[in-house]
Amino acid sequence: MEMQKVDIVDDMMVLNKIPDNSVDNIFCCDALEHVPRPWDAIKQFYRVLSPGGVVFLTAPFIWHFHGHELSKDDWTSRIDFWRFTPSSLESMCYKYFQKIECGWDLNPPLGPQDSQIWRCGDRKS
Repeated sequence: MEMQKVDIVDDMMVLNKIPDNSVDNIFCCDALEHVPRPWDAIKQFYRVLSPGGVVFLTAPFIWHFHGHELSKDDWTSRIDFWRFTPSSLESMCYKYFQKIECGWDLNPPLGPQDSQIWRCGDRKS
């Protein structure tokens, strides 16, 4: 896969290529379900986010299993791990961030808009 205009490629559970307090905003759109330990990613977001920065998260609640198309013959490399309720996202974020807003689409599942939307900011010390 060709990566054009990408500055950093890193594991979001570690983010070892990004210094502490160096990022003003983090936009994580429908990616946490593909991370084996999303709570580690949230902790890393806190570490790299500058004071006063904002994290914008979307994460699926009702969505079909996906990612298995990438590895039909190897179960161990499938990449769809989680679905999130508002409570589960809040339990991962409350330690690190002040919740600014949370919302989600209550309509029947019709597409990617059925994700929860979180905007967190004001890093807790």
